[in-house]
Amino acid sequence: MSLVKRPSIWILCLFMIGIVCNKYICSVFCFIPIILLACLGSYPFFYHLKQKYLVHSDVFILLLPIFLCLGYFLPTYYTLSNHLPEKYLSTNVKFQGKVTNVIEKSNFQEIYLYDVVVKVNRKCVSVSQIMIQDTSYYLCDIGDKLTVQGEITEFDEAANPGQYDSKAYYEAKGVRYKVWEGKITGKIPGKIPLYRFLRKLKERISRTYHTVLTKEDSEILHAMVLGDKSELSTEIKILYQKAGISHILAISGLHISMIGLLLFKLLKKAGLHHNLASIICMILVYLYGIMTGFSVSTNRAVLMMCLSLSACLVSRTYDSQSAIAVSGFFILFKQPYQLFQCGFQLSFLAVVGVVWFCPLCKEYMHWLLPSFESRMKQKEKSEYYSLGVWFNRFTKLFRSTLLVSCCIQIVTLPVILFHFYEVASLAPVLNLLILPLASLLMIAAILIALFGSCWMSLGYFLSGSVHYILKFYHFLCELFHSFAYQTIITGRPKEWQIIVYVLLIGLFCYGIHKKLHKAVVVFVPIAVLLLFFHIPVSGLEVTMLDVGQGDSIFIETREGVTCLVDGGSTSVKAAGTYRIAPFLKYKGVKKLDYCFVSHMDEDHMNGVQELIEMSHEPGSVKIQNLVLPHLNYVDEAYQAMVSMAKQAGIRVAYMEQGQQIKTRQISLKCLHPSFEFKTADRNSSSLVLELSYTSFRMLLTGDVDEIGEKSILSSKGVLEKQYDVLKVAHHGSKGSTCGEWLEKIKPRVA
Repeated sequence: MSLVKRPSIWILCLFMIGIVCNKYICSVFCFIPIILLACLGSYPFFYHLKQKYLVHSDVFILLLPIFLCLGYFLPTYYTLSNHLPEKYLSTNVKFQGKVTNVIEKSNFQEIYLYDVVVKVNRKCVSVSQIMIQDTSYYLCDIGDKLTVQGEITEFDEAANPGQYDSKAYYEAKGVRYKVWEGKITGKIPGKIPLYRFLRKLKERISRTYHTVLTKEDSEILHAMVLGDKSELSTEIKILYQKAGISHILAISGLHISMIGLLLFKLLKKAGLHHNLASIICMILVYLYGIMTGFSVSTNRAVLMMCLSLSACLVSRTYDSQSAIAVSGFFILFKQPYQLFQCGFQLSFLAVVGVVWFCPLCKEYMHWLLPSFESRMKQKEKSEYYSLGVWFNRFTKLFRSTLLVSCCIQIVTLPVILFHFYEVASLAPVLNLLILPLASLLMIAAILIALFGSCWMSLGYFLSGSVHYILKFYHFLCELFHSFAYQTIITGRPKEWQIIVYVLLIGLFCYGIHKKLHKAVVVFVPIAVLLLFFHIPVSGLEVTMLDVGQGDSIFIETREGVTCLVDGGSTSVKAAGTYRIAPFLKYKGVKKLDYCFVSHMDEDHMNGVQELIEMSHEPGSVKIQNLVLPHLNYVDEAYQAMVSMAKQAGIRVAYMEQGQQIKTRQISLKCLHPSFEFKTADRNSSSLVLELSYTSFRMLLTGDVDEIGEKSILSSKGVLEKQYDVLKVAHHGSKGSTCGEWLEKIKPRVA
């Protein structure tokens, strides 16, 4: 008997450690000690086994350092093979490549090309993958060879903490470069007609859904069955995400397993032999993965389904834990940086929660309620047909399902908080209500896809069940949204918090395994509370957000006072939604004590307007006080901002020269404008604030121009002798920051 069970798990762990080292340890020389440590650890262990219980399968221990090195060097190999010299970027070039995937978005389609050859001035350079963002929806299939002309650029990195990082997302998929609005000048059709058949099948299913279902129901089934979220409305996405059931809108293991089992049973009913049915089912499930785009969760589910069916073919026992490790290794071998993406982490950890963590928790529950369980079993034996027994069975199923949902939540919680900075607290209860109907919904959706186009009456009949199940889902989401603490903003936990959380959960599992139930009873609650604990900043923290052509400054103190000074952009669309709000949630900000708007130009206030509009939504950042300059002349934009804030229940305050807001640690003093300052120019009347913290002084100037600066200079006793930091007015334009102004304030940093 092998002393080391499940070698695939050990191999995957060492491989993942290698990938992590590749990301965080840049120098190979720093990695060498880790390799030596792994070798020193594996060989003595192997020698120890050799003296006692060594079997042939334990030889893999010798290979563990190799998998560690493979994990470290493989990402570097992929990066080097996917590199273009700088001179090829942002210039009009022609290139050729084979289509590997086509994904439809709301306003364009993404065409992925591999084995790309870029041609510039009769020179050719190879690159592994390029993605084309095509707004013309050019018709192409996997395997087609396209000739494209356009400008190759890199993806944008996240400019602020909490912002979506498109560069990291696409690099995890093995794509480093993109072409926007590339002109496709030629196409050589692929030699395999199967891909064309799959595209036409997908289009046929899509037409069927559009015909027999309502618009909203069709959008949801497109996402659930076809993996196409291009038609899904933003409202539905947000509704499901805030409720904690967005996994329903993705092709997950639940969907794949239901499709696979349904196909397998249909093939068996058709009279096929067990082995032949398994092989055909594997092929069909794999083709379904190709048709739907093979996302990470689909990839994992298809691999695990194929491993399950393969085990039956060779008369071996299927081990789900080994299957998780094997599927994880295959995905990471092809795309190593998927390890750091939330899709990969959530997909695998959810399965780990069901397969590994849930059985331990069930054992703990049996220890916690032993007398109740024994009474239930005795009652079932004595009164098999009584109504009470069936009710008890229902409650047992209810508790079991709730336990599974809670286990998934506990295991995935660090990932959810790390990537989304908030959690749906009642998601386990909501999942308990929606998952029993998910099977019926999926079966109805598959039957509509298979028979709806040729048997319309069946399609319309089944569309009723789909409609009412989705209506029920919508009702539950709306109901749970109305609860006060459904969505809790926590901010991104620190790395040490996640490490301690994992250690505590690991100790809890170890304690159950060793029958130390009483000793580990508090570990899970302590771990969860630790993860929710928000660590305050030390002293004062001022963050200048990158919002493109615009301004946004966030201030936070140790006592928990939060301020936002301006928030807007003219170069970035929806800066409040995609840059300011994610940053605030990243910092764990549930409410802004003060939101200052210096003046009513778009590049200073449209993001604040978005925050006000979102304030009624559950889990949004609330503004307590909106602070505006006190002016004797106000325009329509000023009045509209005041009206919007009051409708949202936000208190509006007005500041003029000499007034200040003081807390225990900081003060924000208004230097400009005074109420007597008369001008219709927005920039001249910008709100100018002096931030003071102990001996630190900072000037926040908005877009104040030379006229406003001279007005401040002429006011006696307003300015300090020197300032540590100056926020340069009007983005550093010529009309602001005159020499007299700089000479007076003498900033150390501007």
